[in-house]
Amino acid sequence: MGWKTGLAIGIIAFLLMVTIVGWLLIKVPADVQYGNLFGSDVIMATQGATTLTGPNSIQDYVNRIWSNMNNTFDTVHFVQIHNSPWPWDQTSDNTLWKENEYLNSLNMSINTRQLWVNGVINGTVGFTGTDPVQTAINQTRIEMNAYGGLDWAIHGAWYLQFASTAYWLGAYLLIVWVIGIVFVVVLVLSDLSSS
Repeated sequence: MGWKTGLAIGIIAFLLMVTIVGWLLIKVPADVQYGNLFGSDVIMATQGATTLTGPNSIQDYVNRIWSNMNNTFDTVHFVQIHNSPWPWDQTSDNTLWKENEYLNSLNMSINTRQLWVNGVINGTVGFTGTDPVQTAINQTRIEMNAYGGLDWAIHGAWYLQFASTAYWLGAYLLIVWVIGIVFVVVLVLSDLSSS
């Protein structure tokens, strides 16, 4: 093994180190920050909450997400804040404006379901199933998980505005790896041809 092959191995080790360090120092902290701001409430709303309304309910978590969205982003520019950097994907359905409309609609839907559940429990509304509360919760969860999930616009928009390096980290690493692999191949072929 010549010095060029040794250098090639060193380049691969360096690429691995850059990938791991980049992931740990850039992506992981951004994910934790997003999780604390939005992600944990999304999980609790879509999977954890066991009531529709009240403290720690689906609606409570949805409203926390909504409030955090309004406090984090410039509400005046919701129409121009997209979840994608690509012009062809910056359609009105991928804006915080539509996310805002959706959260408002979801709140009305949750209120309507709670009124229905109350009517079933009070006996003023007929129901042939076994558990009206669980039926309403399941339907709400299905609604929140459809079409990209509860935070479809917030997720991309937050990363683009507040953690853009983490958003693009995969692309940066891909470029670095491609360049590194080209150097490795050139070094190894050069070493093999000289021996």
